[in-house]
Amino acid sequence: MNTLKKIKVVVIAIFILSTFSSNFYVKADSLQDQLNQLQSQINDIKSQKDQVQSQINSNNFTIQGFSSQVSQLYGQIQIYGKQISQIKLQIQQFQIKLQILKDSIDKEDKDISKLEDILSSLESESNNRILNSYVNFKMYGSNDSFKSVVNFSKINDYFLNSQYKEFIQSDTNLALLKLVTLKVELKSRKQKLADDLASVKKDEDIVTAQQVDLEKQNEQLNLKVNNLQGALGSVQAINNNDQSLINNFNQTQSQKQHQFDEVQQEIVNNSGSFVSNGFVKEGTRIGIQGRTGIAFAIHLHFVVKENGIPQNPCNYLPGGFAIANGYGDCGNSNRLQWPLKGNVYYVNSWYGSCPQPYCPHLAIDIQQIPAFGAPVFAAQSGYIRKLVSGNANVAIICQIEGCKSGIETQYWHLASFAF
Repeated sequence: MNTLKKIKVVVIAIFILSTFSSNFYVKADSLQDQLNQLQSQINDIKSQKDQVQSQINSNNFTIQGFSSQVSQLYGQIQIYGKQISQIKLQIQQFQIKLQILKDSIDKEDKDISKLEDILSSLESESNNRILNSYVNFKMYGSNDSFKSVVNFSKINDYFLNSQYKEFIQSDTNLALLKLVTLKVELKSRKQKLADDLASVKKDEDIVTAQQVDLEKQNEQLNLKVNNLQGALGSVQAINNNDQSLINNFNQTQSQKQHQFDEVQQEIVNNSGSFVSNGFVKEGTRIGIQGRTGIAFAIHLHFVVKENGIPQNPCNYLPGGFAIANGYGDCGNSNRLQWPLKGNVYYVNSWYGSCPQPYCPHLAIDIQQIPAFGAPVFAAQSGYIRKLVSGNANVAIICQIEGCKSGIETQYWHLASFAF
């Protein structure tokens, strides 16, 4: 409903409610005129109530759509949440792997450093040994007469390339060779660890980017949820206001219904001399439960009078019938019999009920379940009369012909007569 239409409904509703809350006793040429006016007002109330109810139904459909979207979004949010949790675990695993690799690389660096120190020490020792041999040879000569200092023009090459060098430091050379080989191996392992470190770091960066993307999507979904919940709250607020109007309509309609019943009753009371349609015995079927005239639902508007004065029907009916809607039992006497059989329920009003200033409701509204086609029986033996008042079928049974005294029972809103 657009804003203009909404304002129109509210204004009309206020006008109707304010009009209908005025005094019931409107100026009219006759009781029938009053009855017609009341029926017109009730019809207007129903029309406005139906219009508002239609908007509520439409809004409920919208609310259901919003709620469905919110549920779907919550489902996606939960999925993203699980994916984010899994990614966080993967990142933790990558970080552990990275730390292990870093520790391994540090260890390889330390081992390589130790090997380099050992190599440096061995090379220094070897050089010192060769130097000492060289000095001794030059100082003391050689036992070989053909290889004396005088005959050696390249004494340095002799010590560097001769078998003598290999002989005097063969152990050192072997150790140096192993150390160099191990150093090369350690560097190769270090390089592999460095490559693994770079690969794991790359995988971590990829997963971290996925986490950022999922968190952004999750944030967008939460934003959509908040927007939908805001829209849902707005529609629900409109529905709450509309429901308040419906409640006011129902209250006013109930008041008008009571007024209508009172006028109908007055028309019956002023209908002239009692013309009997015959005598019926208690328990005789006299009609079908209905909703002729103005009635909210199929039910029986049951009236009891004694000596012309309205009485509470529950004081005349037998007990033992559980009445629904929390009103307790109705009946503590056997002067009359129940006009309905089986499960009997209050429908809308009990004796003495109705909003001020239109009290009291001088009858009980009861309903048999199932309602459609339920028979209505004479609550007493007496002279029966039927009439139509405001389109409502009414049966009246008088204990004394003419209803001048004794007990009188009235049965309103009959779907049809059985006599």
